[in-house]
Amino acid sequence: MKKNLFCVLFSTLVLFSVASCKKDSKTTTTPAPAATFNWTGTAPFSVKLDGVSYVVAASDISVFDVLGYLNINADLSDDLSVALSLQSAIVAGEYTTPSPNNITHTNTLSGFQGAGLNSGCKIKIIQNTPTLIEGKFYGTVKAVSGNETHTLAEGYFKVTK
Repeated sequence: MKKNLFCVLFSTLVLFSVASCKKDSKTTTTPAPAATFNWTGTAPFSVKLDGVSYVVAASDISVFDVLGYLNINADLSDDLSVALSLQSAIVAGEYTTPSPNNITHTNTLSGFQGAGLNSGCKIKIIQNTPTLIEGKFYGTVKAVSGNETHTLAEGYFKVTK
């Protein structure tokens, strides 16, 4: 529970620190959806982190709605997590991080904390209903301080709110 709370707080902190710099609420990507989001993924959450595939069970996913942001935290392992912070009212479409939506990755063993800074990640929302949100994502997360980066590929989520 402490780890989930930390990830939610970290995601929210990164989001608000970057959101204050940008006023654009939605940016669509220019590549065709078929070229950039052409994978299926495995529900409820799957992603490739630095080339290693992870399929996350529902019991390892926590979803919080905090201050108008839906935070989806997936524990890939005991040490690794990926979290998405999305506007609660986000509509179907394609978005570029970091503001107002973002993706973060944490490695508690190494101490790495990174986010999709400087347009580092893309998110596609397929559906957002009162009880379910589904989408895809990919990109590079960069350390908030430092130059370390990690690649997220073929990300997919379909979770109950």
